[in-house]
Amino acid sequence: MFWPISIYLLLSLAIALTGWLDAGFTVGLSAIGTSVLSISAGGGLKASLLWGDKAQKIGGPLIAAIVMALALWISRGFSVQLSGYILSGTMWGWIGFVICFVFASKKLAS
Repeated sequence: MFWPISIYLLLSLAIALTGWLDAGFTVGLSAIGTSVLSISAGGGLKASLLWGDKAQKIGGPLIAAIVMALALWISRGFSVQLSGYILSGTMWGWIGFVICFVFASKKLAS
């Protein structure tokens, strides 16, 4: 199931591009950074918990929490409006985390 992750990344790219054009380079960079880090944290957490060895099962959640904390810190620089709904950058990051955690496969993780 790679398509939900692809849709999220395409929407993130569109959000970053429009943010960059409308509000400046740092807004676009904040949007794309939040998106990439949050899906990395979600996929990394799932991979470490389901398919990792003992050390990865211990260290994976710690690293995922650190990466997600960085994504949430970066996410303060933008907000998203999709179909009339306004989402904070933090909420957009959590959406990416959940999408990647749910839909990442073992093939994608390797």
